[in-house]
Amino acid sequence: MMLVKSNGGSGEASNIVFTSFIGHHNAYSLDIDQYWSGTSTVAGSGVSLVNITFSDWHGTESDGAERGPVRAICADAVPCQEITISDLAMWTETGSTQWYSCESAFGSGFCLRDDTVSSYAVSTTTVSSAPSGYSAATMAADLTAAFGFTVPIPIPTIPTSFFPGATPISALLG
Repeated sequence: MMLVKSNGGSGEASNIVFTSFIGHHNAYSLDIDQYWSGTSTVAGSGVSLVNITFSDWHGTESDGAERGPVRAICADAVPCQEITISDLAMWTETGSTQWYSCESAFGSGFCLRDDTVSSYAVSTTTVSSAPSGYSAATMAADLTAAFGFTVPIPIPTIPTSFFPGATPISALLG
């Protein structure tokens, strides 16, 4: 669903809001990874991530014991600050546990720390009960197949509403 990946570098991303997500069959639902191994480390101590809000997320991940729904692994030299995770209810489709994992990530929600801003080692919490409200509607045109890395993800037909069960504000053209 949401991936923020880097490995070294510099700069800042701040004052960002990600809200009202519904996801099904996700690998990671919310993944911040500033030590992403998919790219070589570049010069710099890390990208500063400040004042980022994630709210109103519901649905499922494929296997919460393998890849949990919240992963915030921030650069030790430039810890993430003022991160807010609220009203996030995701549950695993396989098994009966899932985890939340954070490193050098500060703010509120799940495994984020609210103390002083200094780096800390990975902290992981495992849970074995589904959060209330995780169930989320699907749409007729939802993409359901697993897509490879060598083909484009297909673009589904745009439904009358992007929000399941909601009536469109106005009629579409024609």
